[in-house]
Amino acid sequence: MCLITLGKFVAYFMTKWQLISPLVSNDTIELIRRPYLISGVFGVVVLIVTFLFYKKKKYGLSIVCSVINYLLQANIVYYLQNR
Repeated sequence: MCLITLGKFVAYFMTKWQLISPLVSNDTIELIRRPYLISGVFGVVVLIVTFLFYKKKKYGLSIVCSVINYLLQANIVYYLQNR
């Protein structure tokens, strides 16, 4: 789950570096990048909650949070890019 969240932040920064061009405006680049940032921040929050459940020995809730995070990570980016 940490790697998925880290991958969202890497995608956020790599998108800017890959799209540097005089033909592509900064507004367009920001529209492309924004879903990855939102998804990454969401992933960090859920990761912290999952870790707290794990430390309190509530393993069932920890697994449920991990599964929800995994399912929502891709859906958040897909939804925000296609609206």
